Amino acid sequence: MDEKQQDYVKVLARRCLTTSRFPAGRCANASTLLIAITLHLFSAVALYVLATAGISAVGYVSSGPALLLTGLRPAISAYEYLYARLVMIRQEWKYPREDVVELRSRFDTLEVTVKRLEEQLNPEQPFSLAANQQIYLEETRKELARIAASFEELRATNQIEHERLAREARVAIAQLSTDGQFLDHVREIIRFFKTA
Repeated sequence: MDEKQQDYVKVLARRCLTTSRFPAGRCANASTLLIAITLHLFSAVALYVLATAGISAVGYVSSGPALLLTGLRPAISAYEYLYARLVMIRQEWKYPREDVVELRSRFDTLEVTVKRLEEQLNPEQPFSLAANQQIYLEETRKELARIAASFEELRATNQIEHERLAREARVAIAQLSTDGQFLDHVREIIRFFKTA
């Protein structure tokens, strides 16, 4: 419902509550309303004058309805206009325009999406994003602890292997030096036999 119609309903409600008068409809402008009231008053006065002059006995009876119709016909017009306007507003209220329906549909979709996101972000829900992240974090910590333990084990094994290789190298070097001394002694003996 657009703002013009809302304003109209508010003004109408305010008038109906504060006074018993109904506003005149927009279909009759001020000049035609004034002419209609003047003609009704003129015909009522003319009928009354005829009745008092004794020309017609119908004058008394006819002047009353003429005066009554002076206010009744504009009131009926105003009521018909008011009824038509309110029916039109109710129709728009009951069956809104397509853009309002589309906006309502989009809003419902957004509302469902927000609820789904709230559920996914709630850490108390078992399959929420926060709970999954917590599980992943715990698994990652366990995996890191396992890797650290494996690394320490490999480091210790590596240290032991290095020490073993160092020992073997010392033994080999000692053996070579012993063999080298033996060869030196053999050379001395060979030289001794050559010179002798």
